[in-house]
Amino acid sequence: MLPVTRTASSTLSRLGSYLRLAAQTPVVMCSVAAALAQPLLETLRIVDAVEPVERDADLRNKTILVTGATAGVGLATCKRLAARGARVLVCGRNAERTRRAVEEVGGRAEAVALDLCSLESVRACAEKVKPLRLDVLILNAGVNANVPTATHPELDCSLVFGVNFVAHYLLVTLLLDSLGADARVVCLASAGAASIFHAIDASQSRVDGARASTPSTRHKSQNAGVMHHHSAACHAHDADYAESKLAMVLLARALSRGDLGRKVDGVPVNPGAANSDIWRHVWAPVRPLFRVCVAPVFLTTDQACASSVAAAALPLERDGDGLPLYLAPYWVPRYGCRAAFEYVGYFVGSGAAFARVPAREHEAAEALFARCRGLLAGS
Repeated sequence: MLPVTRTASSTLSRLGSYLRLAAQTPVVMCSVAAALAQPLLETLRIVDAVEPVERDADLRNKTILVTGATAGVGLATCKRLAARGARVLVCGRNAERTRRAVEEVGGRAEAVALDLCSLESVRACAEKVKPLRLDVLILNAGVNANVPTATHPELDCSLVFGVNFVAHYLLVTLLLDSLGADARVVCLASAGAASIFHAIDASQSRVDGARASTPSTRHKSQNAGVMHHHSAACHAHDADYAESKLAMVLLARALSRGDLGRKVDGVPVNPGAANSDIWRHVWAPVRPLFRVCVAPVFLTTDQACASSVAAAALPLERDGDGLPLYLAPYWVPRYGCRAAFEYVGYFVGSGAAFARVPAREHEAAEALFARCRGLLAGS
């Protein structure tokens, strides 16, 4: 979907990114140490425990839809928003699990059927909720790179990219004109999104070079770049996951600029590394050990939902262009070397920083949305 290809320049750029990551190792280790020390420091009252970010918010007049809301970070998000009085629409693909989630959330929670593997289900969900004039749409649902299934059942792309982004893109475009007056769209991203910048920028340079070629050569070069990771035959799950999360950042910023039509606040958020249901596809024999090993440094689902809750409930901080700032659950510097602080670290609830995007963001976003429209046109 994003223009990605493998060239000599992208290989060198990838090597450079690995070297930069290696240079950040001391910072990463300090972040891990801070994550390990924080519970002890709070227990000893050396530092104050982090208060819920939404503790003073009044959401009684808000209607909020959350995708992927029957477990993990999505369910925790619903609980905290409902506790502040919001009418929460709990989206899930399994009717029984969704019913149980609604009971667990309580308050004014309601069940809404949504299966991101079915475009018919996405369209039906949009038609059902349009009259409600949503105040907040939280695009939370997603699958990790360890899913056993390679392809999306209805789209010529990987399951990871189709579920994490394309189906959400369709939902947003269907609902955009029916959202409330001051609506927000919260887009869950990931620190891993920046891992493919080198490939995107290198591919865009390759497309620029093709513009001086013949029309047939130019078409082939552009198409190869845009489709590299996402044909149904491709199994590059790690790249697909990173691109799907970068796509969420690009979508949020495009919505805030009004690039998709109506202008609404799009807020990109990083939930952090969460010990949640997203790891359910880890190989079963090692899954219990994996959970035990990551528990000391990974966030609980209640912690990991903090940035989404803040994006939905609190006043937004903005950058110099008026776009909402990117939110993360850890302390993250607003400028400079941020990558080392975004995977694990000292939990602050929700902290604002500047979104990291490719050098040529607008071209990457245009290619992304054009390819999504092409995928959806035949469905």
